Amino acid sequence: MLEIRSLTEEDKETFEKVFGETVQKEFPEYTEKTRDFFITPKYLARMWELPVKFGAFEEGKMLGYIIGDSHMGGVAPVFWLAVLVSNQKQGIGTQLLEYYEKWAVEQGFHNIFLYSPDRNLDFYKARGYELIGQHKHGYFDVDDWILAKTIAEPKEENFLK
Repeated sequence: MLEIRSLTEEDKETFEKVFGETVQKEFPEYTEKTRDFFITPKYLARMWELPVKFGAFEEGKMLGYIIGDSHMGGVAPVFWLAVLVSNQKQGIGTQLLEYYEKWAVEQGFHNIFLYSPDRNLDFYKARGYELIGQHKHGYFDVDDWILAKTIAEPKEENFLK
């Protein structure tokens, strides 16, 4: 049975291992040098400091994660979503995204915002995300698509907290 939950300090070492494995194997749009940078202590510490980190676990083994931020203005960005190659095509990525969306609604957010390479566009579109543009030479010089999904009615009192 899949369990999705917030990552805790006890998960840090496991997260770093899974993050490193997924970054190295599942993000070919980045150069090898950039992928190596992502697994440096400096970058891993930056990811760990982000306030929103959920992991997908089965029988105690971490299979994937979603990392975001609790941003201002009612928009919750997703920075990373990945599932180990051996566990893909089982709905884990979908469940992580749905969990993040539910969390975002509970926090008063009305929109999710993310970047995606070409290869993942169909995944996000099938889950209600709309293509809103392209960011050429964006983060780490990758051409990414920008997608968003409205998850709730915007309420000023929520995003002025």
